[in-house]
Amino acid sequence: LAERLTTAAANMGQPVDELVRNTIQRSVGSAEVATGATALPEHSDAEILAKVAQPWKLKADMRYFRELTTCPDQGSIAARYHMDRAIKEKRIYTLETLIAQLGGIKDLPKPTPGSHNAVIMGRKTWDSLPERFRPLPDRLNCILSRSLPTGVFHGSHHIYPQLNDAVIALTQDPTIQNIYIIGGGEIYAQALQHPGCEGIFITDIDAEFPCDTFLPSLNEQFQETSTSPSPYLEEEGLRFRFRYLERKDP
Repeated sequence: LAERLTTAAANMGQPVDELVRNTIQRSVGSAEVATGATALPEHSDAEILAKVAQPWKLKADMRYFRELTTCPDQGSIAARYHMDRAIKEKRIYTLETLIAQLGGIKDLPKPTPGSHNAVIMGRKTWDSLPERFRPLPDRLNCILSRSLPTGVFHGSHHIYPQLNDAVIALTQDPTIQNIYIIGGGEIYAQALQHPGCEGIFITDIDAEFPCDTFLPSLNEQFQETSTSPSPYLEEEGLRFRFRYLERKDP
């Protein structure tokens, strides 16, 4: 079983060629994926987005975040979004057109109690989620806090004092297939320096926004190994693309 720490990274407000979106937390579905998890009623991404401050609205990106962090098989995600193909075309696709014309996996593997993902976030990120959308369903929700006692907090599944404590515990759990860091800025910075960080999922947006949270500058430790079809996807006038940066071998 895969034991991987993958940073779903964010960089808000940098120049256009470096701008990546903050993969803020969103909720869709209603399945119990771990002991003690509370099932939630299904809600739309748009409904959740309206409750969380964000300077742009991309339904395709919300869908990508949800499916990426929920599906226990990253290979299926790569195939669905054609991250594993070197497609070079001048045409700008919508996400729906891309999937319809190029094919893809229609039904992603579902998380189960014996095979699911974990998301790690800081206390502030957890608090920023509307209470009725917590925890994010179909994923084990882990909160980092030095002040809260270890255990369940307001619907979260686990609380850990430090990132490394969470990583050690989760990688020893055979039911956890992938581990994603989903915020905030301080947690991203720690994750990028963690030896278990294998890569970064980024959404580039070809626009500028006023932002106040930033991802640390990425050094040469990471290199792009896959991307959604070139040059960009498009939604309501915004051009964007999904990329995966893998950590180089030392």
